Amino acid sequence: MVRISDSSRFIEGLRRGVCVLSWLPAAAALVAASAGWLALLLPPSGVWLFGLVGHWQWAILTIGLLAALAAALCGRPSALLPGAVVLGSWLLHLGEAASPSTEPAPAEVLRVATLNLNYENRDLQRLGRWLAAVDAPDILVLQEFTPVHQRVIEARHGAEWAHAYRHRSLHPQFDQFGIAVLSRWPIRNVQEVAPQTGEDTLKLRMAIDWQHRPLALTAIHPMPPINPGYALARDNSILQEARRLAELDMPGILLGDFNDTPWSPGMRALAPYLSRATGLAPTWPNAYGRLSLLPLDHVLVTRHWSRVEQAVGADVGSDHRPVLASITLQH
Repeated sequence: MVRISDSSRFIEGLRRGVCVLSWLPAAAALVAASAGWLALLLPPSGVWLFGLVGHWQWAILTIGLLAALAAALCGRPSALLPGAVVLGSWLLHLGEAASPSTEPAPAEVLRVATLNLNYENRDLQRLGRWLAAVDAPDILVLQEFTPVHQRVIEARHGAEWAHAYRHRSLHPQFDQFGIAVLSRWPIRNVQEVAPQTGEDTLKLRMAIDWQHRPLALTAIHPMPPINPGYALARDNSILQEARRLAELDMPGILLGDFNDTPWSPGMRALAPYLSRATGLAPTWPNAYGRLSLLPLDHVLVTRHWSRVEQAVGADVGSDHRPVLASITLQH
């Protein structure tokens, strides 16, 4: 009888533990869902902390649903409630991308992409193969672009892909914040926006002549949010560019490694100005092209555009996967 009693207590304890565990991801999901309101009430340090929690929505979704299922199987059907909280929080984010377009003619579609090369990655052969493929982007922004990468690209002047991207704006740096733009279309009016403080990074502004129509493009790669100051500088920098592009009298695109996810207060603050043309698929860290956790790389567009398609690109040897957006001008 003692053994039966001990076994019963163990099973009951297991049920309670699984039930409690199911509420942890639900709490994290609630934090992410209410991040916009929390940003109005909390100091920057608090917003930064809750923003970090909200980054892990893919993990929260997976763990939350598995924990709720396990608790229900253990005889705690009430644990389906936190599972519903997790799922409901996730569904709030699905409608935040740019609206799909009707099927446009292929000539009316512009394919843009962004890729963090990883400044330690010196082998660009896989990148070259991707750029030579039929589904390669028309415009590609590269982050963590170094002098080594510049030499490799310039040495490939005879390659088919190098000829296709003969319009280039290369701004290498020895740290992780160099940027380059490769384009099939003419680039003009390039403006380097130099860092104003130690928490800022280089930004590139330019105009691109696409089918005899000008469009504005800004490439960014802000600091990672390793402390509240960096997170605030990142949010301010991205918001500044979003407002600027929205106020221009031409179609605009903002893209790069934002070091931020779609669920953060900073990204949500962009909604009045830009729409996300890329989805929620994670891009970092790239585990051999099979698994990533956080969607840090984004393409955002002004009201002039509609999204036709979005995708995660090939594994090119970086710790990031490229993201692509096919967009078309609204008529």
